[in-house]
Formats: sequence, structure tokens, C-alpha cells
Amino acid sequence: MVENRLISKITQTREIRRVLERGLTEAHFTDCSGEWDLLTTHFRDYRETPTLATIRERFPNFIDVADVAEPVDYYIDRVREKREYQVLADTLQSASRLLGENPSLARTELETAVRRMYSEVAEITDSPWTADTFSRYENYAHFRDTLLRDGILGVSTPWAGVNELTLGFQPGQFIIFTARPKKGKSWAMCLLARHVALHDLRVLFVTMEMSPPEIIRRLDAIEAHIPYSEFRHGTLVPEHEDQFYIALEGISAVQGNIIVTASSDWAGVAGATFLEAKIRQYEPNLVIVDNAYLMHDDQGAKSKVEKYYNLTQDLKKTAQRCGVPLVITTQQGKLGNSSVGEREGGAANVQWGDAWLQNADLLFELFQTETMRIQQRMTIILHAQREGDTGRQDINWDLETMNFEELEPEPLVEGFTANVDIGE
Repeated sequence: MVENRLISKITQTREIRRVLERGLTEAHFTDCSGEWDLLTTHFRDYRETPTLATIRERFPNFIDVADVAEPVDYYIDRVREKREYQVLADTLQSASRLLGENPSLARTELETAVRRMYSEVAEITDSPWTADTFSRYENYAHFRDTLLRDGILGVSTPWAGVNELTLGFQPGQFIIFTARPKKGKSWAMCLLARHVALHDLRVLFVTMEMSPPEIIRRLDAIEAHIPYSEFRHGTLVPEHEDQFYIALEGISAVQGNIIVTASSDWAGVAGATFLEAKIRQYEPNLVIVDNAYLMHDDQGAKSKVEKYYNLTQDLKKTAQRCGVPLVITTQQGKLGNSSVGEREGGAANVQWGDAWLQNADLLFELFQTETMRIQQRMTIILHAQREGDTGRQDINWDLETMNFEELEPEPLVEGFTANVDIGE
């Protein structure tokens, strides 16, 4: 029995501290829970590992294993593997019983098992300050050379001002774009996705409201520089039809790709667990979730507040586990008694905002007044990032000529906090 072997190894080598450092708990010792409790209690009280004789005083039937020649980490890994197997086996058995009666409940059982595996089997990594000092200089030299060569470290965006502030979107970052309804969030995500794909990278684009053909139609219009309204209504003039055909030939030769998937494909189960499965399937360089507030909470919260705390935490963990930048869009709330859309997001009247703000590595606002809409302008405001300055970038916003070029940059603006609402 692997648990007996590990406990025997602990009593022989006195290495319980190493076992605790690697995060083993009572959940990993279902067959020797009493012995494990004695080990940890004794260590906590006396700062020493108990001897085999001490264990046998309380548990005379404990079977000591003399042949434990492998290092303690070996037995720790075997115990972890056993726990992972137990969680999966128990859940599959439970889910199979429920499958015929209640498929939704069976799915919840499987989602719960995944979360248990992450919490019970995953390890916490400690990094001593004094360790690996030379490799840290090598890492610095690498990103220094990368910056000198490319100007950014992560995935670039279509906006030079954003790249300068953020150094690109980094693996594991959780990035939020927020705006008032109908202010261009989906268009901005299409611009971002197309830019990344044209740099020979792969994008997973999850659309929670629009269909994949609608997203692809917008991507085509941007690439072909054709009026979107006429394109959508089938009234393109011959010149623009030619532009569209030529653009399609160019798209077919693009080395990168954009995989568009919609919430309708997921039959109401579009939560972080399913998103991670899609990421594992396609291995994208960037993930976009448009209107993420419509996603399913895998943890089954009862209230909106709890739902969005769960959802943002799960999405951030997904980005970190998969090592990919995850960009989501969400809606802003109303700004008090002011004219909606006529001033930038602020701290006033934040609804559910803490759930987003606490987990975001980068928080952007797409801002456009009615005057700016007529002038075909948009401002991208970086309200917050964990490391670095805030700022803004003004761009053209012309859906007739598909001109989204940058305008003269504004000075950096400090101290923004977005007024975020996850929508109704």
C-alpha cells in the first residue's frame, strides 16, 4: 500500500517537513488517516517526526514497510497519483449512475471532480529568493533582447500605444475590456484577433451572443476594407465585391488562424472547465471570450455576486494553468445620474466591479461619446495594470472604410478605475 510506504519512509528518514512542503493533506491518506493525523499533530507539538514506535503505540496494526529505498519524493508522487485516480474513479461511477436520469447533474459531478483534482492534487510552488540567481539574470537578458528585437514580450495588439504600455499581452494574464452596450467591444475583439492571426499565431475566439458566421463576417469586412452595413445587407458595389473576393484569397493563405466557437455550440455549459478543454484542444496563442458575463459558473453559485467572483477567479486560473493570455469583454454599469456614455468610467456606482478588478491583470475601457461616434473616433483607456502605467490611445472608428488607424496619442493619464458591471 503506497500510503504505508510513504509513512514508513517518513519515520525512517524523518522527512515529514518535505511531505508537508509538497502540500499533502489528510485527503491523500484515506487508508491511513489516523496515522497521518498523528504524524502531523506530533510534528506541530514537538517539531519532530514521530518514530515508528510512537505510531505503533496508537496504531498497533500499522504495517511497516522496510523496503522503501526510493527517495521520499517518489512516494509522494505515487500518493498523489493514487488520489487523482480515486477522485476520477469515484466521480465517474457517480456520474454514470446519474447520466440516464439527470445529465446536467452528471456534468456537475464531473466539473466538481476537476476542481477537486486542482485543489487536492495540484502542488503549490515555493521559490526561495536565494535560489537560481544565475538563471534569473539569463531570464532578464532574454526578455531584454526580446524587447530590443520586437519591442514587446507577449502577443502584440493592433494598437502601438497599448503595446508600449503593456509590452504585449503576456502568457497567463487575465485581461478585461469593458464598455457600455453597443460601443464596439465585439469589433475591438475582431480587430485584436485578426491582428494576432496575421502574425502567424492562433486565436480561440469564444462568442457568447453572436454566432460564428457573424464574427467571421466582421473579420472579412475588416480585411477587405468594405462598408459593413452594405456587406451585411448584400448591397456591395462591384468594386467592393472585388475587394472582398481578393481578400478571401489572401485569408486562405494566412499562416495563423482564428477558431470561432459560440455559446450555442456548448448547450449552456460554457464555463471555465469547458473553456479549458477548448484551449487544450486548439493550443491557441491568445484566447478571447466576448461577453464573458454570460458564461456558466461551474461552481454553481446561487447569487450574482458569488457567480461573478467564481467566474473571474476560474477564468484567471484557466489563463495561468494554460499559460495563455485570456481576454474577455464585459459591460459597464450606469454612471450615476450623468448622461450615459458621456463620461469615462469611474469609481462611482460600481456594480460587481470588485469581482473583475481583483482578478484583472489589465483593465481597459472602450470609450465613445455621441460626438465621437459622429466623428468616427474611439478611445481605448488602460485604467489599471498590475505592473506599469495607465494611459490611453485614440483611434479612428470608421465602419464604412474599416479605418481603425491610431490618432495622435494622448499623454498618460493616471488614476483611472473602471465602472464595471457584468450585465443583466
